[in-house]
Amino acid sequence: MSRTSLGALIVDDERLARQELRALLQAHPEIHVQGEAATLEEGAALVQQFDPAVVFLDMQLVGQRGFDLLAHVDEAPPIIVVSAHDRYAWRAFEVEAIDYLLKPVRPERLAQALERLRRETPTAVSPTLAYEDRVYLTERGRMHAVALTEILWLKAADDYVEIHRAAHPVVLDRSTLTMWQHRLPDEHFARIHRSTLVNLNHVASIARAPHATYWVHVRGHEQPLRMSRRYAAALRQRS
Repeated sequence: MSRTSLGALIVDDERLARQELRALLQAHPEIHVQGEAATLEEGAALVQQFDPAVVFLDMQLVGQRGFDLLAHVDEAPPIIVVSAHDRYAWRAFEVEAIDYLLKPVRPERLAQALERLRRETPTAVSPTLAYEDRVYLTERGRMHAVALTEILWLKAADDYVEIHRAAHPVVLDRSTLTMWQHRLPDEHFARIHRSTLVNLNHVASIARAPHATYWVHVRGHEQPLRMSRRYAAALRQRS
């Protein structure tokens, strides 16, 4: 896997817990701890400052709930949950957390969580595809020929990427959205959310949504896709 440095934040109200996690992370030199926080407010400020590759987030802070951090930042960073209890696992699934670690954190479980994180930063990137290309994907033993021109959007779904096409069933590809982003021609495809890539040629309109976000309306699809403020700013810079 890549040894490219990945920035990390630790948000935990227990000083000893932060120290123990830091000590465990020393076995993974590709992870660079950029800062620590004991409260959601401190954590949110660090997220805005560093835009980390991952946040190790405790679920129970003094008088606060860990998941409330997501409401304090413009764009939710990748999360690895760290908790003394397993009762928050369903909520972690809802916010697409990378992993859920129980305290005391075991080195082998931390290694597994970091392995999942590294899949978002692949070392080898396949050559960029041309917009007229087709890709051939195997799902449940069946081969699918997918034309890039037919792709409406791609969405991260656990260990898979959902490929949504016009007038075709959704295809699941066992990969990551980052891998697809590197391969797809960026003059035609843009990331509009941490979990979504859209084909700009199929975008009918973009409208403002609550909380400084946007709705992306795709031709032939009734429900719009949500675009975060950060990716909206990046999209404006491209035009």
